Amino acid sequence: MKTVKNQNAMNKMTNKLRTLGAAIFCAAALAACSSDDDIIDGSSVKTSEKQVYTMTVQATKSTSDDPETRALSLEGKTLKVKWNEGETVYVMDGGVILGTLTAAASDNATTTLKGEITASSKPVWIDLYLHDYNMVYTGQTGVLLKPAEGTDNSIETNYDFARVRIETSAITWDETSHTVTVDGSANFTSHQAIVKFSLYQSDGTTPINAKSLTLTTSGNILKFLNYQTNATDFGKEFELTGLSGTTNDIYVAISNYTGNKLTLTATDASSNTYTYTKESVGRFQDGKYYEVKVTMTNTAPLTVEAVDLGLSVKWANMNVGAESVTDRGLYFAWGETTGHAFGSGYKFSLDNYAWYNSTDKFTKYKHDGSSWDYEELASEDDAAAKIWGGVWRIPTKAEWEELLNEDNCTWTWTTDYKGDGTNVAGVIVTSKKDGYTDKSIFLPATGSYSGDNNTGSEIWATYWSKSLFTDNDGTDHAPNYHYDSAWRLEILYNAGSLVRRRVHNENRYCGIGVRAVCP
Repeated sequence: MKTVKNQNAMNKMTNKLRTLGAAIFCAAALAACSSDDDIIDGSSVKTSEKQVYTMTVQATKSTSDDPETRALSLEGKTLKVKWNEGETVYVMDGGVILGTLTAAASDNATTTLKGEITASSKPVWIDLYLHDYNMVYTGQTGVLLKPAEGTDNSIETNYDFARVRIETSAITWDETSHTVTVDGSANFTSHQAIVKFSLYQSDGTTPINAKSLTLTTSGNILKFLNYQTNATDFGKEFELTGLSGTTNDIYVAISNYTGNKLTLTATDASSNTYTYTKESVGRFQDGKYYEVKVTMTNTAPLTVEAVDLGLSVKWANMNVGAESVTDRGLYFAWGETTGHAFGSGYKFSLDNYAWYNSTDKFTKYKHDGSSWDYEELASEDDAAAKIWGGVWRIPTKAEWEELLNEDNCTWTWTTDYKGDGTNVAGVIVTSKKDGYTDKSIFLPATGSYSGDNNTGSEIWATYWSKSLFTDNDGTDHAPNYHYDSAWRLEILYNAGSLVRRRVHNENRYCGIGVRAVCP
């Protein structure tokens, strides 16, 4: 019995050991099976965890005549491309920053970018952004190249944005060495044009050393790409502040400029304000460099005065666009608010006239066969109102005639108004009204422009009125009225006397001076 009991005990022990062995075997088998799964599907498991890679890219900035980017160095009047040591490039996967790369020592269009990125999987593509992935152009200080020492806010340092997209097929990911390389060269594309504005007063030679400069346009001049919020914003006004005030050459990085009207407003250290407006500027193309000389008008001369001659209106003591009483100021076609300096080379012609085209003929201030749409300049087309603002405007025909009336004023021609040998010619108009006989204004000889030729600049004072010449029906029925006209003052000095003193009509496209009045 004992033997049987012992045998039964032995059998039970054996069964337990067999069961335990089977369990251990199964566990081992399961463990082995799990290990095999790790090897087979390891890539999906590993790529779900972020890994650090060392990334190397050979980067190029084009050196062709039509470069894809600027990088930036100036050689004469040509902007050359180059990489600067230490420039930062952001590596992006959509809106996610994978890391940054740094440019190696270089002084030309090619460099090696190297740095660390962190990724959990191989992207479909990656984007590389020079300087920043948010391309924000505010804060510029008008400086192109960084100083030799120290930090700065130059275009070269902060606003030379460029980008390149690299497809998966050009990227090699090495899981063993944790390195990422790009086949071939990554060619960066610029996201802005670089424009050098050289600012001058209306004489075209006196520089304006600006402390601030504002660019305003009907198109877009700023582009903000925010990949964190997936937003794109466009701006139509752009202000540079903190300029040195010691140079008239201002550099600006402009993104996505679409053409159309462009207005510049500059302020100098003496708080003088100058403006410049040009219609249909054309396109500043990304990746290109431009040099633009700008002749600006003093919008609020510190010396402008309203002279009361005892008449229905007060007269400005200087011309619109002038820097002094004896300055001719700017020349305007009638109804245009962009003026041109004496000797600027601008061609005053029918083809360049704002309110005319070969298809529709006159597009404003026109006759429809029964009536005129306007008989006087609208305020938005009045150069004095537009440039000086406030209550200033161009005088009417009747107001010029009031000034011409011999009961109101005397008219005296002088060939040397200053009396210092500078030979500033023009006419002195002195009030005859009781209580105002000590008041006078000086109208410099301006001459008149047709094409780019000025006639009579020393013997002829001619100034626009705001009144349209409506004594004809707007058709080409007489040579004098061929292009339609507006009224203007005409004072002609010859052989020692005033041979002509009248208000007469003139072709609207001609370039003539502007004197303003106010209530």
